[in-house]
Amino acid sequence: MNTNINNLPNYLETLFDTLAEYSEERVTLVGAVAIEAALKRRIFQDGKNSTGTLISSGYSSNEGWFSRSYFTARQSAFVPVSKKSIVKETTRVGKNSGISIRTTKISKKDTRTKVNKTMYVRDGYKGVRELQGRQTQKVDLKLSGSLEQNITNVRSGDKTLLVIKSQTEIKKSEDLEALYKKPIFAPSYTEQKACEDAMSKEVAKILTELL
Repeated sequence: MNTNINNLPNYLETLFDTLAEYSEERVTLVGAVAIEAALKRRIFQDGKNSTGTLISSGYSSNEGWFSRSYFTARQSAFVPVSKKSIVKETTRVGKNSGISIRTTKISKKDTRTKVNKTMYVRDGYKGVRELQGRQTQKVDLKLSGSLEQNITNVRSGDKTLLVIKSQTEIKKSEDLEALYKKPIFAPSYTEQKACEDAMSKEVAKILTELL
């Protein structure tokens, strides 16, 4: 085998130029997809903050009166009634989901009058979630799913960014971090590592394609 070593620097320079031109966007996109998936899994499935601990062990069960805006996952669960109108409340566990499902029986005398703008729920926000078929064992910040859906990666100029698209959801994320007093939406070390690993594998794949 005869190899002209003097030609290698030129070859490598050409290879690196080609790699930079051809693959920078491709590599960073792969990294962005990896970090987005890991971050969403941590927050909305595992219920953990950026430090790896639980956001909170559970939702408040203090009685309260809740407006329709709290029922974004299942609007039909909202019935504007007063505390005195509640006749019976039952909770059962879904056969397939394992999630507590709450039902409320209302007195026929009262009820969906224009006077009541809120719904009394004996178990507070925990009960609100159960009425909509959501789990309550840990805080996972997932009710309607709008916050999770608004976290995505975008291309801005020559950069790939992980962002929250909606100003409403940005404000919601800030309020949640203030409420739980921990960083939640900043990528964790594990997520950054997942991004780096994904990009390294993609670079290796591209090099194989080019060589």
